[in-house]
Amino acid sequence: MIRRAYQGLFELVTPMLFDKYVDFIDVYAEINEQEKQSLYQELFEEEDTAMLAQYIREKGFQEGLVKGKLEGELKGKLEGKCALLERLLTRRFGPLPAWAKEQLTSATDAQLDNWAERILDAQTLQEVLTQ
Repeated sequence: MIRRAYQGLFELVTPMLFDKYVDFIDVYAEINEQEKQSLYQELFEEEDTAMLAQYIREKGFQEGLVKGKLEGELKGKLEGKCALLERLLTRRFGPLPAWAKEQLTSATDAQLDNWAERILDAQTLQEVLTQ
């Protein structure tokens, strides 16, 4: 039934409205992510839903590109913060031991921010990098 609702909706409305209404159908029908993927797979296999399946593929591809770009930007931001903090710590406390470098590279964004603030007042490297 949901498959037919998707197909009928796809034939009647613009892509923007289709996305909006499909989200409504998913919430109202309480479709979880696994059921949604199974439904999409079924749509891909049927000839009469080829255009809808193509639309879903393209939409998923575009969403994947956006997600990948955002993840890449976050990773780059973290790596930049980590590198800057490593340079500052090295300048203040001398060459960093392996444990400190490992702690920096596995840190979260919030931890790096916290440590960057501590560097101003801490007397030792251990004081800066305490959790």
